[in-house]
Amino acid sequence: MIEIKSLIGTVLYSGDYGSVRECAVDAVIHKAALRGADLTCADLRSADLRGAVLRGADLHYAVLRGAELTCADLRGADLHYAVLRGAVLRGADLTCADLRGADLTRAALCGADLRGADLRGADLRGADLTDADLRGADLRGAVLRGADLTRATLRGADLCGADLTGAYMTRANLNGATYGKYPMTIPPLHLLGLHWDVMVMDDAIKIGCEIHSTDEWERFSDDEIAQMDSRALEFWRAHKGTIMAVAESHAVATDQDAV
Repeated sequence: MIEIKSLIGTVLYSGDYGSVRECAVDAVIHKAALRGADLTCADLRSADLRGAVLRGADLHYAVLRGAELTCADLRGADLHYAVLRGAVLRGADLTCADLRGADLTRAALCGADLRGADLRGADLRGADLTDADLRGADLRGAVLRGADLTRATLRGADLCGADLTGAYMTRANLNGATYGKYPMTIPPLHLLGLHWDVMVMDDAIKIGCEIHSTDEWERFSDDEIAQMDSRALEFWRAHKGTIMAVAESHAVATDQDAV
């Protein structure tokens, strides 16, 4: 007998199944609500949970690799450190979900509602976030390398420390988005292949782990640059002209976008 219980011990669904996965899939087939279900560490890989009602469920450390969760209700669900690699979450409601450290590599999140979601440190490499709503989401330290954010809404999102290398952000709405204390109203530009990767934002530049306003970079003395790293001054002398030219061009694009 397999039972799926709530966080307070109430049995939400049960039966003679071989695994929690089979029980959960059957619960969804029979339209049983699994609100607040305790599915901690559950193995739900490749499970068909389309339209599942998992609002407030505890799924932290759960394995949902390749699971089908299209239009699932995961509002407020605890999915921190869950494995959702390759999972299909098209149109899923993940409002205010806890996805800290979750593995969402190559997950399909197009059209998903991620407003207010906690995605700190989440791995979203290659994820499809086309048309996703990420308003107010916390993306600090998230890895979005190669993710597709076309037409995504990121208003008010915090992207501090996020890896945006190679992310597709065509027509993404970044109004009110920030990278720490720095505004990010249009997609940043990246200079790759140098000793340190360079990211140019509205009025700030990040080189390696050093991030400062464009004006500060322009005014730094050789001594100040040299204190950043033993190789920093050589790097800065070799690439300052290119970096500042890109920053100037990006600033013009930022001003045009604001008009």
